[in-house]
Amino acid sequence: PDGNPPSAGDSSTTATITVGGVELGSRSIIVRTFPEEAPDMDCVLGVALLRRFVVEFDHTTPRLLLHDRATYRPPPDMQKIPLLFRPNPNVPYCDIELLLPDRTSLPLRAVPDMGTAFYGAALVGDAVRRVQAATTSVAAMTYPDPQSGRVTQLVAARPSAIRLGALAVEQPVIALVQGTLRGGGIADGCGKRTPSVARR
Repeated sequence: PDGNPPSAGDSSTTATITVGGVELGSRSIIVRTFPEEAPDMDCVLGVALLRRFVVEFDHTTPRLLLHDRATYRPPPDMQKIPLLFRPNPNVPYCDIELLLPDRTSLPLRAVPDMGTAFYGAALVGDAVRRVQAATTSVAAMTYPDPQSGRVTQLVAARPSAIRLGALAVEQPVIALVQGTLRGGGIADGCGKRTPSVARR
């Protein structure tokens, strides 16, 4: 999904992929065992496979719309959110802002992952410690990694809001990811920045 070779414990193969009647041809795919908490998910489709389209997610209908890049024109009221690319040019990041209950603003850098359907955001690394110290949280789920014996704990918390550009979601439920990944804790996938004091 991100252009890198399979991780330890994964396999790989090639397959012909078709999305909604659009054939994408033969592609290299990663074969991975999903943990038990995701029994309804058969695969993760890297949106980079659809680069020749403008991809629109309609979560209300729900449906996925593929627009021709050469002719697509965004609606006049559409919000533009800058994407940032770090070492891997296939993985985009964006800056979000978390407003904590004490009104402290916590800027974070996150991957805009459509897979966090049950939570408004999934925080890792140092961001977990900073948010947990300022919010009420409760253990939500514990599960072992079937491939390595690692243990991951999800903790649920509810900040005052999450902001992305001019858009805001009030009182979302977010996940704080804790565990023993790689034997030495979890890397800070949110990419921390210096927090300011006020706003979301």
